[in-house]
Amino acid sequence: MWHDNAATLELFLACRTQWRMLAGATSLVRLGLDYPAVAAVMRLQGVKNKNAAQVFNELQHMEFAALQEW
Repeated sequence: MWHDNAATLELFLACRTQWRMLAGATSLVRLGLDYPAVAAVMRLQGVKNKNAAQVFNELQHMEFAALQEW
């Protein structure tokens, strides 16, 4: 892993229980991350304002990739 990606990976892993789910008749569907919860985790992890937008953008790329895999 590149050092530049460490903050995003740590954020993604810290948000692993923050997925919005939709219960269907026979299954659960992941809709995406709960962004208010992500913002709270970012504050708790001390993600600074100057790179918060970049980290969030990178997180959305990881979120999209994870949803594609599921």
